[in-house]
Amino acid sequence: MENEKLTKLYLFIIFILSLSIFLFLWLSPSEDEYSYTEEDIPKVDVRAAKIYGFDNGKLRFSIDANIIEIPDEEDIAIFKGIKEGIVYRNKKPEFKIKAREIRINTNTKDAYFLGHVIISKSDTILKGNYFFWSAKYEKLTGKKGVEIVTDDVYIKGRNFSSDVNMRDVNVSGGVLVNIYIGG
Repeated sequence: MENEKLTKLYLFIIFILSLSIFLFLWLSPSEDEYSYTEEDIPKVDVRAAKIYGFDNGKLRFSIDANIIEIPDEEDIAIFKGIKEGIVYRNKKPEFKIKAREIRINTNTKDAYFLGHVIISKSDTILKGNYFFWSAKYEKLTGKKGVEIVTDDVYIKGRNFSSDVNMRDVNVSGGVLVNIYIGG
């Protein structure tokens, strides 16, 4: 009698498992339902976020922005209302950036900094309304008026260019230089 109950229990369990497997295979989506074309990928639009950029496993930058957009079929990431952007070198902050907008070409790694831009490195502050970073040449250029402020020097001009370390700096176009000497 007990063997008969045990046999019925085993048959019931086998039936339930078989039914479960059948329903799983029959109702599960096909591979075609999971394949997407580029047209299916929507525009990314994020509000108030911080994004981190890595290259070969190394932290290269972070951007804290009010709006982050990655439009369809474009290689440009747009960051608006930048609270703080940081460029890292050897895991340490190298530059800090504030701007109304930053546009980064995800293929070339070139960047455009637009509107009330402030770039600071240690005690040097660079201000302007438009800057362009060329990743290929590792060169920063600025147009439409720039200011360089340190503890001892104030430089103002229309155009600016510099290497990545801000050592080879060129300012042109109506240049004004103030040097503070002494006390």
